[in-house]
Amino acid sequence: NYQLDILLSPHNWTLGFKTPNSTNVTIIHDLFHLLDKKHFQKYGILTTAVRLYFKLYSFLTIRNSDLLVTVSNHSKSTIANYYHERDLNIIVSLNAPGIEPGLLDQLSPSEKVHTPSEYLLYVGNFRNYKNVDTLLLGYHHFLTKYPTSQLKLIIVSNDNPSLIVDLCDQLQITDKVIVLQNINDIQLASLYNNAKIFIFPSRFEGFGIPVLEAAMFKTPIIIS
Repeated sequence: NYQLDILLSPHNWTLGFKTPNSTNVTIIHDLFHLLDKKHFQKYGILTTAVRLYFKLYSFLTIRNSDLLVTVSNHSKSTIANYYHERDLNIIVSLNAPGIEPGLLDQLSPSEKVHTPSEYLLYVGNFRNYKNVDTLLLGYHHFLTKYPTSQLKLIIVSNDNPSLIVDLCDQLQITDKVIVLQNINDIQLASLYNNAKIFIFPSRFEGFGIPVLEAAMFKTPIIIS
């Protein structure tokens, strides 16, 4: 009805059909939802069905897109290899940091996050491919080897922390791990800036914006 010239979808999904007489452009950040077999486990007995649905929908999205935009050469090759298509029309547009160093100047005393004097930092969600369980196991190993260390671990995420809280309890490191939620950009900039080391143990990333942000603050990085 609108006789569109361009239909732009800024996420992995577009319409299940090709809009007539228009150019369909889709931004695909990555394919973790297809490559991580545990991603849909929360659906229980419907896991396989849901995974097949998203696999089909992804296929239709790519088939009906005149142009794909992705965030890294890694994502570009992953998409091409997954769909066995070498002639897909894909361009790469790199991500930028979501925050800026200048935000540190805007940190008011009331917004300051009270942190240990020295801490490790992780920023991200708790999906399986992020590999947070390995981060906690590694931190536990570190504390076992250096029991007098005062280096704590701060995890910044808005996901439900119940799963990692249970693992922390099992490893007896609950008093060493701090989970922060609902952090604004100014507070996040401060956390990056003051971290001893930023750790990003992800199994798979299309880009990995937190790594770029940590590097921007010249924070040492441990990356998988």
